[in-house]
Amino acid sequence: MSKLYGFETIKDFDEQKYLSFISDIKKQIDFTSIVSDSSQYVNFFLNEIKTNDYLVRKHFFQPVQILYFENKKLKSFHINCFAKGKLTNINWNTDNRFSTFIPKSAIDIDTLGVTLENYNNIYKEINLNSDKKYTIIIFWTSVIKKISKSAIQTVIDNLNAFNKVSDTKIYLINTDKFFAGKY
Repeated sequence: MSKLYGFETIKDFDEQKYLSFISDIKKQIDFTSIVSDSSQYVNFFLNEIKTNDYLVRKHFFQPVQILYFENKKLKSFHINCFAKGKLTNINWNTDNRFSTFIPKSAIDIDTLGVTLENYNNIYKEINLNSDKKYTIIIFWTSVIKKISKSAIQTVIDNLNAFNKVSDTKIYLINTDKFFAGKY
């Protein structure tokens, strides 16, 4: 099953594969790309998540995450395990979540307790003073490149469908340095 979903074992961050991946996306939409190191990813988990709920904390360690913020407040949260599987990928639009803007959150976001400031505390590239009303953060990894690509494409399609591209700042955060050797 892992072959169908495109799981790939990676040993380390591969800059050439990373650049190839993001170059295709740059043809479609403007974004800021961030390469997360392992300590940033772990520091977010340890220092920015303000709950002891094991399940909620586990959500933030999923390989692919999509977070929509409006005026710095989290409005929509999606992770790979909340999307239904298809034969060779997953359906991010499970239950028509991405049929609206802002997409319907996969879970109750009030249980998560994070804001854009929490992400800025770890990833300084995230601009808290942007003139954009919306911010989208997508965590992705080459471990599941096909699922990562479909998550990003789903967001691009959602922004285009609702004419929100010019109102939105996008951050793509690669987590290969954290997930290398773990799968």
